[in-house]
Amino acid sequence: MWLSNWNLCQWFEKAVPAPDTVRFGIFNLVSHNRGMRWRIDDAVAVLGYVPLGSSTPVETGQSAEGTEAALHARRLVETAEMLAIHQRW
Repeated sequence: MWLSNWNLCQWFEKAVPAPDTVRFGIFNLVSHNRGMRWRIDDAVAVLGYVPLGSSTPVETGQSAEGTEAALHARRLVETAEMLAIHQRW
């Protein structure tokens, strides 16, 4: 599942100053994705985490050219990610 940079930053902003009553916790950390399989109820209840954004594209009424450009950009990003993973590991 996808996690946006914004949600990652929000997580740190909520987790670092967590109340003293939260001494330890394991939380799923994801954005608000459609069809999420991981529950985030504990993160919401304990830390007030409110995920925003989604991995699901939003329909904007784009033309076929705009959609093709978005797909091309996505392929470039995925390729760059794969190269980074192979370089690191």
